[in-house]
Order: sequence, then structure tokens, then C-alpha cells
Amino acid sequence: MRLLLVPARVLVPRAGLPYSRRRAELNDASTLFRIWQRIAGSLGVGLIAALYARQAALHGPVTALHVAGWVIAAIAAGGLLAAVPLPAERNVLPYARQ
Repeated sequence: MRLLLVPARVLVPRAGLPYSRRRAELNDASTLFRIWQRIAGSLGVGLIAALYARQAALHGPVTALHVAGWVIAAIAAGGLLAAVPLPAERNVLPYARQ
């Protein structure tokens, strides 16, 4: 589920963002971003577990495991496709001094 958040990060314009904010604001933003990653990851695990439980009740555990695996693979493929347009090099310029 965490991979579904990648397109939102790609669509956000980032021109000058690291240099227009103070270091403390960037630390707060990093913390908030990590919290949301953990929440989204927990939600994703819960949804996959619910999918598995439902499929296991209807079709048996082996089929449910296959369905859950295919759903996880589809989510990962979506994340990979969303990551393709990202630049090959990362901007690693130092923060501007305050």
C-alpha cells in the first residue's frame, strides 16, 4: 500500500523546495512524512490481511494466498511504473545556511 503513495510524491512540484525552507521545517516535514508512511503501510497490511481472510473463507487458503500474492505483485508493479519517470540522479546539494 505504501507504493500507492509514490504517484502523489511524483506529482508535487519540487522546484526549490529544499532551499526555500529552514532546516527545522524540513525536519518536521520528514517526521510527518515518515508517520504517514507507517500509517499507509499498516493500512496496506490490514487490507491484504482482510483480502486473504475473505478469500480463504470463500475459496480455501491456497487460492487465497495466490490471490493475495497477485494483488501485492500488482501494487508493486504500479509503484515501479510510477517510479520510472523519476530522475536517475538525486539532487544532493547542501542546505542553504540560515
